[in-house]
Amino acid sequence: MDEGASRDEVLKVLADPTRWRIVTLFGEDGELSCEALQDVLPLSKPTISYHTKVLARAGLIDAHRRGRHVSYTLRGEALRGVVHDIATLAPGWRGAEPVALPTW
Repeated sequence: MDEGASRDEVLKVLADPTRWRIVTLFGEDGELSCEALQDVLPLSKPTISYHTKVLARAGLIDAHRRGRHVSYTLRGEALRGVVHDIATLAPGWRGAEPVALPTW
């Protein structure tokens, strides 16, 4: 969220089922290329590119160009920030010890 996207914008980005699926794939594999996403998702390369750009603009992933290929990594700190914001809404959170969040 530290790239200018508000919490509301990040939640809207994550609400899309395709983008949520992409984020979960990053959570499982850490770094994925566009080609790897194409192998897993029933989407065209332009559609995957669109969704990864939206995720990058929201500050949730980083793109890394290696020659003609682009790989993406999840920005764990941005996702942890959203998880923390949501967790603080849970009853008992304010007085309780903070929950250990995943390291992604």
